[in-house]
Amino acid sequence: MNHNKPIALVIGASRGIGAEFVKQLNEAGYDVIGTVRKPMDVPGASKVVDSVELASDENMEKAAKDIPEVDLLIVNASMGADDHLLTTNSKELNHYLDINVTGTHRAVLAFLPALRARQTRKIVFLCTSLVGSCELAIKEPFDTFNGPYAVSKVALNMLAIQFQRELAKEGFTVIPIDPGWVDTDMGRLTGADVLKEGGISAEESISGMLKVIASVNKGDTVRFLDWKGGECPW
Repeated sequence: MNHNKPIALVIGASRGIGAEFVKQLNEAGYDVIGTVRKPMDVPGASKVVDSVELASDENMEKAAKDIPEVDLLIVNASMGADDHLLTTNSKELNHYLDINVTGTHRAVLAFLPALRARQTRKIVFLCTSLVGSCELAIKEPFDTFNGPYAVSKVALNMLAIQFQRELAKEGFTVIPIDPGWVDTDMGRLTGADVLKEGGISAEESISGMLKVIASVNKGDTVRFLDWKGGECPW
């Protein structure tokens, strides 16, 4: 890796949005590190760290020891399905929260030393306004991916706000961003043809998000942004 170049770390880089982030960040001049759960090649990555699980403190901390410097941390990995609270038991709800919220918390804490070693210090959480916005859930509810998934995404937004409050004095920027309804394996779980019904490709989503990420500067008030730069309601 060339440490004169900016360094990006993508948590969850094996496919879909994460893989496309790696590809486009590489094309934009970053050295890109991708984490995956199982050993595999990730096109565009300068380094791939495998066996990284959001559910494990020990596992995440072990991965962080091998990554001393990072300018941009993108926490992409998550879980989701079209489940409902009335048919979700407490163990299943805790699993959603452990992966999507506590797992993101684990990743940030693990890689804080690497972020502090550089000056850019940007952290990106992938949220979704379709189900993660309390306001939209009341006024314009989305047909699917509600229940425990939506609960976890609302909590993830608050996690971003609180991290920004605590880290702003160190020059960190925390960005919760909505990638849109993307044509990925998870996006297709709605049962719809994503591209024919108003969704977007991973290429378009990531291209837009990278522009948004670049536009957010130190000292900016934390906002929930979409992939085109528009402000989403909390």
